[in-house]
Amino acid sequence: VLRPTLPDSWGELAIAADYYDIVIENGVAQVGANNLNNLCYDDPGFRSATGAGYCTYITRDSARRLFVSNSYTRKLGPGRFRANLEIQTFKSQPLQLIPTSPSTDFNGTVNAPKTAADLELTYTWDKWRIRASTEYLSSTDSTDIRNSANSQFRYYTESYSQYHASLQYTNEKWEATVGLRNLTDEE
Repeated sequence: VLRPTLPDSWGELAIAADYYDIVIENGVAQVGANNLNNLCYDDPGFRSATGAGYCTYITRDSARRLFVSNSYTRKLGPGRFRANLEIQTFKSQPLQLIPTSPSTDFNGTVNAPKTAADLELTYTWDKWRIRASTEYLSSTDSTDIRNSANSQFRYYTESYSQYHASLQYTNEKWEATVGLRNLTDEE
């Protein structure tokens, strides 16, 4: 974590970055009902006395990821302001169902976006806290993975953002929060 020294009137800044390049061999992942059924039922060894066959070969995915977290805090008026920004971007998200199948990189496909980000702005004073935040997911496209060349379907989602706000009051015995999620009613 990098924490540069700033003049007191500027506040506090913290920057952190993590890079992951994870390879998992012989792990376990969910193959999915269709894949598992097709591979197991089609395998001649499926009904053997030993129970051998494709059902015993399941591997887990690997991932290459960059995660950056930044926070900025400063005294502002009678209270304290804080901004947090977290960005996570994947360079790859491969999956290999069984050792003999090809590895497929699902990075940027539906359920595996390349980039996700969260921004949170908070102002706290006395017993009150005001919070505004946004969440972002990059666009995804699984059309090439899910469809044959002749298909008319497109498995695509545009980038997506949600905006939230809340007001919180806290005293010694109780706490109350009123908030709104997805302020723009984006679906």
